[in-house]
Amino acid sequence: MKEIVDELKIVTSSISDLKDLLSQRIDGVEKVLSDRFHALETAAQVFDDWKPKIEASVDDLRVEIGAMRKTVNRVMMEASSASAAGIFAKPGSAPTFPAAEFPADGPDGHHVESSNRVHGFGSIDP
Repeated sequence: MKEIVDELKIVTSSISDLKDLLSQRIDGVEKVLSDRFHALETAAQVFDDWKPKIEASVDDLRVEIGAMRKTVNRVMMEASSASAAGIFAKPGSAPTFPAAEFPADGPDGHHVESSNRVHGFGSIDP
C-alpha cells in the first residue's frame, strides 16, 4: 500500500509540474497574441488616420480635373468656330513671282504628275 501511495505522490507531483509547465506555455502564447494584436491595432490606426487625407486629395483632384475639362471644352469650341479647316490657315500663293507662267500655289493634287518643264519662252515643244 505504501508503494501505491508513493506512486500516487510521484504522479501527483508530476501532474503539478505539468500543470505549471502548461500554465507557463499558455501565458507565453497569450503574450505573443496580445503583442501581435496590438501591432495590428496600431497599423489599422495609421490607415484610419491616412484615409481622410487621401480622400480629400482625391476630391481636390476631381475638382481640378473638372475645371480643366471645362477649359479644354471652351478652347475647343472657340478653336472650332475660328477655323473649321484645321489648326493652320490655308496657304496662299508664293510671295515672289514664279519663273514659269503658272502660279506656285503648292501641289497639283492626288496622283498628278508634276512637270519640271517650263511652258513659255524657251520651250522646245512644237
